[in-house]
Amino acid sequence: MLTERPLNEVERLYLSKRYEVSGMRYANAGTWEVFRAFYSIGKDESPRGERFQILRLEIGPKQSGFCLNPYEFAIYTGWSFSNHDTSPHVNVRSWPPAYVWGMFAWSRTGRYGGSGYGIDVNIVQDSAGHVLDADCIQTITVNGRYPRDNDQ
Repeated sequence: MLTERPLNEVERLYLSKRYEVSGMRYANAGTWEVFRAFYSIGKDESPRGERFQILRLEIGPKQSGFCLNPYEFAIYTGWSFSNHDTSPHVNVRSWPPAYVWGMFAWSRTGRYGGSGYGIDVNIVQDSAGHVLDADCIQTITVNGRYPRDNDQ
């Protein structure tokens, strides 16, 4: 179910609407904010008259027992991914649809994406914080731009 929620002061600068996704089994129960499901409509007042929209869905919360393997997902969709790690001094790598084994373990934050989409994967770290592997996709985000209606 989509439920509109009020925008905070910062969100009002770039969003016109924000909806929380609820009613999904295992979702939102103690989930860290960055992984919560939502749908947002931006208020891009660009000269081209476009708006943007973003939909993020929780795919495999740990409590669900469901695991979508990021490598299988990449092969199935044919999407090209790059490392969307925002850590300081990160070495951003991009890969064409010919994938490299281990590529989903190269981000310390577990964030990867391309033009119009992104995934967050669960990373497995050792006690020193080094990424050993990536096992399941936690969220999938899709975004796009579309022409704004003239009456808005």
